[in-house]
Amino acid sequence: NGVIDDSSLESTITGVTHSMTFFEKELRSLYKEQFKGIGDIDVKRVETGLLTGKYPFGKVLLKCGDIAQQAINLLVNDVIDIIKSMGGAGNYDIILLTGGGSALIIPTLRKAFPQIEFVPVEKDLSLMRFANVMGAAKMFTMLELLGIL
Repeated sequence: NGVIDDSSLESTITGVTHSMTFFEKELRSLYKEQFKGIGDIDVKRVETGLLTGKYPFGKVLLKCGDIAQQAINLLVNDVIDIIKSMGGAGNYDIILLTGGGSALIIPTLRKAFPQIEFVPVEKDLSLMRFANVMGAAKMFTMLELLGIL
C-alpha cells in the first residue's frame, strides 16, 4: 500500500515534437531522392520508423536505425534532465509515463534509472498517444461520481 503525495503531482512536457522533427529532417536528408517532391508525411509512419528503425516508404522499408536512436536519445536526455532538475533518481520510486513519446523511451529510461519503476499508463503502448485524453475522461468521470462536477 503505497502512499501518493498528491501535493507534489506534476505533469511535465518533454521534447517529443523536437525529437520527431529531428527524425523527419534527418530521414529526408538521408533519402533525398525518395523524398523529393513529397510533402507532409504520416506521423504513424514516423512513429514506426522511430520504433523499428525502418521507415515504411510505400512498400519499401528505408533503414533509419541510427537516426531513430539519435531522435530517441534527444528525448531520453530531456527526461533525464527533468528528473535531475527535480532532485534526481533517489527522490522517485515510480514515475508514471503518459503520451506517445514516452512509449518510445521506456526501455532506455529503465536502463538509465534501474532504481525507478517507469509505468506506462496504458498496457497497449500503441494507445499511449491517447493517454492524456483517456486520463482526462477518467478524471471527469471520477469527479462526476464524487459530485464535484
